[in-house]
Amino acid sequence: METLVHYLLIESYLNKDSNIGVWLLMGNIVQIAIRMGYHRDPQHFKSLSPYQGEMRRRMWAMIYSLDIGFASQMGLPSSIKHSLSDTMPPRNLQDRDFDASSTDLPPARPINELTSSTVILAKLHVAISLGVISDKVCSPHQLSHEDLIAAISTLDKMYETIPDPCKYRPISESLLDPPSVLFQRMNFYMHYQRARILVNWKFLSTSEDTTCSNQSWSIVIEAALHIMRLQHRVAEESELLNTFCSTVMADSCFINNGYFLAASIACFLVLHRKDSLSVQDTLEVRSLLEKSLAIWNRTNDLSREASKVVTALRLVLGNPEDPSADTTIEARRSPQAGGGENPEHDRKDSDPTNLARAIPEIFGRSQISFSSPTSFFDDLPLMMADDDTSIFLSLPSAPMTDYWPQIV
Repeated sequence: METLVHYLLIESYLNKDSNIGVWLLMGNIVQIAIRMGYHRDPQHFKSLSPYQGEMRRRMWAMIYSLDIGFASQMGLPSSIKHSLSDTMPPRNLQDRDFDASSTDLPPARPINELTSSTVILAKLHVAISLGVISDKVCSPHQLSHEDLIAAISTLDKMYETIPDPCKYRPISESLLDPPSVLFQRMNFYMHYQRARILVNWKFLSTSEDTTCSNQSWSIVIEAALHIMRLQHRVAEESELLNTFCSTVMADSCFINNGYFLAASIACFLVLHRKDSLSVQDTLEVRSLLEKSLAIWNRTNDLSREASKVVTALRLVLGNPEDPSADTTIEARRSPQAGGGENPEHDRKDSDPTNLARAIPEIFGRSQISFSSPTSFFDDLPLMMADDDTSIFLSLPSAPMTDYWPQIV
């Protein structure tokens, strides 16, 4: 099982873009794990030693969090039904605290003490909490304002109760921390902000209660700008400290996924809700988009999705004629090895009406009939609909505990 999970992670990090094959592999791993009894707590199996049982708890927590993560990335249901599992969370222990010869497990260390299993515990905590949000987002019913308030409270409580070593802080304040911990801090912060966007977008797209829409829009905008600032901050610090690669992608589809969503929201604001923004706010959003464009440009040759984002951002910002972007996109779109010229592309301009027709074509869905003048933006990466704004993105679902998992 450990080998399969390692192989899954290797395949995930080797793919710069979302890959359905990795998600299918995740499903196979889940079925194998259930067949091997990982979904049942080791206390039910008297033949397992305390060491074997604790390692199985760690492995199940990893599989559960990965299943939720990959499913949310693909916009598809998760494979694990949380209600059918009784496996307890692993204890917050260092690897040296116990071994194969241990006859009993030592007491758990404080949850805010960074150990070998703290990140795994935090992953499980976040995955369980996101499950209840996914249920609300995937529901075919309208999301009431009361449900929205409860969902926002759940997300805030989730992030507040994450162990302190796993909460996001600037890289400059984390020089002595392991790189894996730095990356997971970004991941947890991204999950939190992304979930805030999705649940509020569900409310905006399905609820008939317009009196609270301004508050939901404020949360959507705030979360999107937080994600974009995170991208810029980490990029700048990475270049200075040489902690990650210069583009700060950490080669992770999970992180990129959130960046795509934030860029989509910001682009929507610039084109369709700028009247609700002050001049200063509009300038700030455009400035953030320009910084994101510069970052994505540096990964344009590595990621197909980043290449699409670069082109979309250039169109929204009014400079679609950038030679480097045109060359890259045309080379990818041309059926010939050498790319070739596209006279239709050369005639594009920055008029918003033309942008609305150009962006869906860039994303390869030019045959979609949009249901409203603004719905073309729903087709940007990770937006919540195809051609019907009443259909919301499907996300994984899992019950949530109302408390931080207790270590027994």
